Amino acid sequence: MRFLWAAILVGIASTCLGPPTPAAAQTSSTPVVVLPAIDYVLLIDNSGSMNEENQGDMALQAARMFVDLMKTGDNVTVYSFGEDPEAVLESYPAQSVSQSAKDEIKAQLRLAFDEDRTDITRGVELAWTERERIFPNRDAEHPIPGATNALVVLLTDGHLVPVYDDPTQYQAVLAESEARLRTLSALFGGAETPIHTIGLGDPANFNEDLLREIAVRSGGAYHHASGAHELLDVYYEAMTAAGGVVSISEDLTRSFHVDGSVLAFRVVARRTAGEPSGLTLHDPDGVALDAQSYRQYTPERPDDITWSAESIYDVVTVEEPKVGEWRLSTGARISVESKLFLVREGRVAQGHRPPRAFR
Repeated sequence: MRFLWAAILVGIASTCLGPPTPAAAQTSSTPVVVLPAIDYVLLIDNSGSMNEENQGDMALQAARMFVDLMKTGDNVTVYSFGEDPEAVLESYPAQSVSQSAKDEIKAQLRLAFDEDRTDITRGVELAWTERERIFPNRDAEHPIPGATNALVVLLTDGHLVPVYDDPTQYQAVLAESEARLRTLSALFGGAETPIHTIGLGDPANFNEDLLREIAVRSGGAYHHASGAHELLDVYYEAMTAAGGVVSISEDLTRSFHVDGSVLAFRVVARRTAGEPSGLTLHDPDGVALDAQSYRQYTPERPDDITWSAESIYDVVTVEEPKVGEWRLSTGARISVESKLFLVREGRVAQGHRPPRAFR
């Protein structure tokens, strides 16, 4: 079964007030707000249990999709935690400056999932210790009410198991670790850096109450994901909470209209592992684009279209698209659970609303 999301990147109002303005009326004098880059931190459980039920691969696929959805200028840091937490990327925070930069980040997302402990506290502690480095945009003023410049997403499939030396002292070590984790969560909340927590797999294997408390204390939210596609949804929801993605509809049709105010649009297709993409995009002139042919569409501007094809999803971004009716086709039926979302791409023209580009 194939699942499809679509996104449109447009100039929108920071206050979302006032009618849409035709592109021809938008001049260089139009007031423009520059949205600050968002600093993301992904904390991923590296314990051996993540190898069960293919959960480790799910976590890495979701992290790759998260990177593909980052807007230009966003930063990401990835930490693994088990016994001793460590940075996963060679250089961090890594910035999303182009699709090739995103591809390099994704190539470095490799974990062994072989550690004996699940010391969540040590992972969160490392992020807090390195906060000056990993949140360079933390003090930037954000023009969108309720949005944040920094976000942590923590994923685990197990209970907090702190590192300890003396088994007879384990309960005391555990209590101390839980207390420190609650304190750290509150510190992140005070710094306006929410932690979104994810419990992956069977809830009997992890402490939902503790994960929920971490999220609440920091201003984030707790999510449960039982499978790969649910995990993709959760990562998308976390990005939505940060203001990186804004939902504009829960409905998806096979065709959508692009007017002159549209800067770019994005399509995300989820599919079963091992199933070929089968996604085709048709422009207003009837030209068909797929994962093989898209590079020939605008050879003089090769960066106008990017197509990232992973094992369970495709992300297609079209910048400066032709005005008119675009159409999607796919080799399998689209789920009624498909979602339509909007991604802010760096600039917001004051006094404009998102156009009703999808029909």
